[in-house]
Amino acid sequence: MEIRVEEPLEPPAPPAPPLPDPAPEPQPRSFWGTSFMAAITPSGSRLDIMWWEPSGGFIEGLVHGPLPSKANSRKIVTFGKGAGARPAIIKSNEARKFEAHFQVVALASRLKAVPLDGKLWLEVVVYQENMRRDLECELLKDCLQRSGVVKNDRSFWRVGQERRIDKANPRVEFRLGRIVEDV
Repeated sequence: MEIRVEEPLEPPAPPAPPLPDPAPEPQPRSFWGTSFMAAITPSGSRLDIMWWEPSGGFIEGLVHGPLPSKANSRKIVTFGKGAGARPAIIKSNEARKFEAHFQVVALASRLKAVPLDGKLWLEVVVYQENMRRDLECELLKDCLQRSGVVKNDRSFWRVGQERRIDKANPRVEFRLGRIVEDV
């Protein structure tokens, strides 16, 4: 006669946790419903970007390159020839290049669709190569107006500026929005 000893059965393993739902298919973004973003690569691997955050009601941006001073970078040119020639003061080539590049970034991000008006605030962090340049964001305000992001650069009631040094990557980071006043 044979005696069999059966080993006790192990308790059943707990059921495996349910698998998470697969990531939803990306949907086309609604400009007004979610953040809208656009970026361009001006040179190399650096991205310039601007986006609108409707939930917070602000616009943020990052533009690479040094921010030229508007006041200290003017040049005198002569329009016309002979007796009809007249002198004029215009922005420097560097300032005009920055302005043109800014307009391309703003145009690509389609921020003209929501130009801000009323009382506005602006926070700017300027990363400069060194301490030679003045800390000034007047050109940035002009760029915001010319590109259609804001209706008028005189609408800025609060402006905060900060300078930082980054020799390898000069850039401008900004954030702007409407001032909400309690009534």
